[in-house]
Amino acid sequence: MNPYACANLWREVLLLTIRDALFGVRQGNLKKPMRIIETKAARDFLTKPSRDFDIVCAFAGIDPDAARERLSAAIRKAPPPEELLSVSAAPGRPRKRRQK
Repeated sequence: MNPYACANLWREVLLLTIRDALFGVRQGNLKKPMRIIETKAARDFLTKPSRDFDIVCAFAGIDPDAARERLSAAIRKAPPPEELLSVSAAPGRPRKRRQK
């Protein structure tokens, strides 16, 4: 496999986890309590030191300590998962109005 393609794949894994951590897990087949749990898990993965995060960062070609530091700051500024997931629309999209 092309080494750049491999690194891009792992960057995409990180990007999806970052999106879940900052905007909340939006998987339609999960009920809200489980989406809150998954959002918190994404935040923990990105902010708490772990071998798994270090490995993913290594495969992505990213410094895990620098990434963890920046992500921790961004997550501290983000609304709590319960608040994020109280909105039914995806981030950046307007809510659909109910038809009468």
